[in-house]
Amino acid sequence: MGFLSGLFGGSAVSDDEDATGTGTTLTCDCCGDEVDENEMQEGQCEECYNSDDAAAKYCCGAIYEDGEDTCQSCGEPL
Repeated sequence: MGFLSGLFGGSAVSDDEDATGTGTTLTCDCCGDEVDENEMQEGQCEECYNSDDAAAKYCCGAIYEDGEDTCQSCGEPL
């Protein structure tokens, strides 16, 4: 009856949403905050995703996660 109730004036709330109209919340991989799934990007909240300090940086096949600002191989800024 769920399909037909949508056609005949039933609730427009999807299975992923609760009755309050909010979507599913997820935990940010970086800061651990609970964030609406629509605000997540690659497992991070918008603030962490847009922060240069939070994301790992890559250069010359190496990963830099400890705040480095220069590639140890080529000397380029990260």
